Amino acid sequence: DKDGVIGYLLLISNLVETASSAVTTLFRGFHIYSLYVKMIVGGADAADIAEKYGTLCSFYYPVKGMILNGMKVDQYDDYIQPDFIAPRSEYEFQLIGSLSVGLLVRMLLRAGIVFLKNFIKDK
Repeated sequence: DKDGVIGYLLLISNLVETASSAVTTLFRGFHIYSLYVKMIVGGADAADIAEKYGTLCSFYYPVKGMILNGMKVDQYDDYIQPDFIAPRSEYEFQLIGSLSVGLLVRMLLRAGIVFLKNFIKDK
């Protein structure tokens, strides 16, 4: 290849953009019928429990917002609490969802179009 390193970087950039397009299509088309999340943060030390609970919340609530705003969700329930009496943490997760074949085909077509457009643009 006459482009050398720049050509490889353009190809990698194209692949990343293609994957991003495919994941976005898949994310928006996924249908969640029921999602249940239960997390009880426990342990031996109250300061440790509080720190773990804060860290958990800092990751959990942004992901929850992305799921509820970006996907079709029929039923959602969560229970996230610190428990200063529990000797250990408990986690429970239940997901019932669907993904249509049409969505997968649409995702592949969109990813292919994005890849070809970028490939032609870069040449």
